[in-house]
Amino acid sequence: MKKSKIIKISIISFLILFLTTYGKMTTNTVSATIITPQPTINADPIIVIDDDSDFSIYPGYGNETHPYIIEGFDIEALTVDESGINITGTTVHFEIRNNDVSAVKLVRGLHGIYVSNVTPNTAKIINNRVMSYERMIYAEKAEGVIIEDNTCNYIGITGIYVVDCPYATVENNALYEDNPPTKKVTEPIDVSIKAGEVDKYFAIFLENCSDSIISTNYIDFEGLTVVAGGGITVEYSDRITIEYNIVRNIRIDYSQYEYLERAGLYLSYITNGTIFNNTVELTDKGSLSATMCDNLLISNNTFGVSETYGLSFVTTSNCNITYNVIQDHPSFAVDISEGSYNNTIHHNHFIDNRIGHSQARDSGTNNIWWDISTSEGNWWNDWSGGDYIIDGTAGSVDLYPLGEPIVVPEFSKQIVTLLLLMSISVASVSFIGRRKKN
Repeated sequence: MKKSKIIKISIISFLILFLTTYGKMTTNTVSATIITPQPTINADPIIVIDDDSDFSIYPGYGNETHPYIIEGFDIEALTVDESGINITGTTVHFEIRNNDVSAVKLVRGLHGIYVSNVTPNTAKIINNRVMSYERMIYAEKAEGVIIEDNTCNYIGITGIYVVDCPYATVENNALYEDNPPTKKVTEPIDVSIKAGEVDKYFAIFLENCSDSIISTNYIDFEGLTVVAGGGITVEYSDRITIEYNIVRNIRIDYSQYEYLERAGLYLSYITNGTIFNNTVELTDKGSLSATMCDNLLISNNTFGVSETYGLSFVTTSNCNITYNVIQDHPSFAVDISEGSYNNTIHHNHFIDNRIGHSQARDSGTNNIWWDISTSEGNWWNDWSGGDYIIDGTAGSVDLYPLGEPIVVPEFSKQIVTLLLLMSISVASVSFIGRRKKN
């Protein structure tokens, strides 16, 4: 058989397998069997590197093609002040990969993996399992850092914390709450909110990280009662991409901080951002909040089932909010405050928000609720004819409500679900294989 025929048959076989899998998957469900590593009797000591020479005991040459590799360690921080892996002040290339970094019993270490003040584009943190630290993965002043395919459980304060790291990539990470048999907690953990750190209680937090990408992360804190912030938060950054993430069950359980308008996605002081094809649902606060932002593209997302609002815009302008599904919020699906202007909202699905009242509010200036080029507005499931009246002081209306729902392609959302399942499965297999060798 000729090579070209073999290639064609292989492609056809792959397509048949993929389409079979695709047909069985549902849009809003991610489920995977996480195989937990067996307990380790003798854990490796913590790793501290503060000079290039400290890498000499690890394989690699420290260049881009052959970085130093820190791999295959089982690390337990024994005190609340320890970090499992701590790397600072280096200039060579390195990868931290395929490690199990856990705090012992009821004690939460300070950082699972900590990287700070390293030369740009030299740090990669890949496919590690981190559990029971205040901050699971912390990167500071590490331009171009890559954080991908990691699994984080039992988050004390923040799952992935990235600050002063432009061009960062945070991708394919799974952050969730579970009760793994390894080092299982048998008593409740009381993690008090520390003064001045309230804003840092998030699953993923980026600050001063322009030109960064947050993609295909899976966040689900069902049953967790210590997160008092939000899902994905980005502050003081420009040219940000947030895409293909799944954020579920974000809860705020400290009554003294219920006033915080944190959300599944929280953006503050962002210019030029793309928020595309994310799923955000089951959040105590709103689905998305944008404050002091400019020029955001918010498109093809699903926002559903929060306890308050859907999308909130405070002093935020020049945004395009299109082709989103926004449903089941007891308050406004879209709420635009005074000081917000030149925002365009069209071709969205508004479903069962603020039942019995207008589903949106506009108190800003010159916000348009339809597509000027096509004279098409939004689909409101409670529309009964005529203009759709928008609440708020702006006196806005949707002049061209759509008579039927829009068909928005779901293909890309299925792709990201499949990739997440594959990513978690690969991580589990790598840990099992490594432990068998031990």
